[in-house]
Amino acid sequence: MSYAYNHYRFGSYESGGNNFSGNRLTGTAPHTLTTGLDFSQQLGFYLNPTVNHQSRLPSTMPTPNTPRLLDLR
Repeated sequence: MSYAYNHYRFGSYESGGNNFSGNRLTGTAPHTLTTGLDFSQQLGFYLNPTVNHQSRLPSTMPTPNTPRLLDLR
């Protein structure tokens, strides 16, 4: 099992008249978790299920009309 916490933020960043300073870094999940199980048998059968989870990606897009790569609710 592995877990990662990413506290990445914009330092001082302005673009197109918008101030993104202090916002979470776009495209970087704050929390990620991966877990798995390995199973092998003497006859050569092998099983390796793995589960990955990441928290919702932060979006600092300036307008609600800006297209998003994926927007599930």
